[in-house]
Formats: sequence, structure tokens, C-alpha cells
Amino acid sequence: MALLLGLALLTALLGLLAVMLLGFVVLPVWALIACATSPTERGVAKAIWIVLMLVTWPVAGLCYAAIRIARGFLRAGARWCLILIAALSAAWLVFGPSLRPKLSAYLTAETAKTVERLDSAQREDVPDRQLQEIKQALQQLTQEIGGQPMSYERIGVDMGLRELMDVFLLDRQLTAPEAKEWQAKFMARDALSYRALQDSIEQHRRDAIRSMTKK
Repeated sequence: MALLLGLALLTALLGLLAVMLLGFVVLPVWALIACATSPTERGVAKAIWIVLMLVTWPVAGLCYAAIRIARGFLRAGARWCLILIAALSAAWLVFGPSLRPKLSAYLTAETAKTVERLDSAQREDVPDRQLQEIKQALQQLTQEIGGQPMSYERIGVDMGLRELMDVFLLDRQLTAPEAKEWQAKFMARDALSYRALQDSIEQHRRDAIRSMTKK
């Protein structure tokens, strides 16, 4: 389930990035150059189009390419881009408000599983008080994602912290250094980079797999 959700989100993000690159950079720049060098656009009309393209970027550029360009990829691309932007905007208005509650419910269930694994894991020099603090921190991460508005970077960090704890528990034990590292990352999550956290997760995953293989 988590893998399918991740693949779906990744596919959607890649598609959105492609549309944004095409619709916000490539086609508007191409339309601006086409307008500026067009022999059919002259005088005041050309000046108005250029000013509109610069002021209302990228809408006027896409509209110009869709309406004023006779044929070719620029015209077709601009029309498809406008359709996709309209469709994505409509989809976000319809489904966007329901995504966050669903994500919060999913994370709540996954966090409960992590807490269960934490309770059943062997602990090496991790006192009960520290264990309770970690549980509360995990619950706080879920509440933050389901509550106040957050950047995608911060959501990724919060989800990554729960994933990091799951990685620590792969060998069914939690050591004092692992608990200390997790709490340090939790306290510094506002300044924590998502990419750096993912690199740390993958390194710990490799170490855990290597350690379990040796056993």
C-alpha cells in the first residue's frame, strides 16, 4: 500500500513538473521570441502582446501561442498545456481538500504500527522515560501533518522521521545511540533537509541489512 501510494505520488509530481516546465518556461519563452520576430505582428499589437506576456507570465504567452501561431508544436503544445493546467486546477479544487485528511489517517495507522514495534523491541540502555518521549514525538509528527499547513519539504521530513524509526527497528531492537540520534533529528526537524534525511535512512537501512545478514 505504501509503495503504491509512493509511486502514485511520484508519478503525479513528475507529471506536474513536466507540465510546469513546459507551460511556465519553454512555451512562454518560445511564444515571446515568436512574437518578437514575427513579420505579421507589427506596431502597437506586437508591443501589447509582448507587454502582456511579460506582465501576466505565462498565461498571455500560452494564449498567444494557442491563438496567434498558425500551426506546429508551439500551437499544439500551448493548447494542450492550457487544457492540462485547467484540468489540474479543477482536480485540485475538487480533490485537494480531501488529500490531507486521507494522508493524516494513513500516517496515524502507520505510526500506531511503529509504536507497536517499538513496544515489542529489545532496548539496550534506553530508559522507559526516553521511550515514552519518542512515542510522544511520533504522535506529534502525525498531528503536525494533519493539522497546520506545512511545506512539502517539511511533510517529507516528518514522514521520513517515522521511516527512520522503522529502519532502526528492523532488527527488533533499539539501541541508545539510535534513540539519541532519532531524538536529535526530531528536535532539529525545522532545519533538517529532506534529502539529507533520506540519505541517512538509506545508510542505516544498508547497515541494518548487513548486520542481520551477518547474524
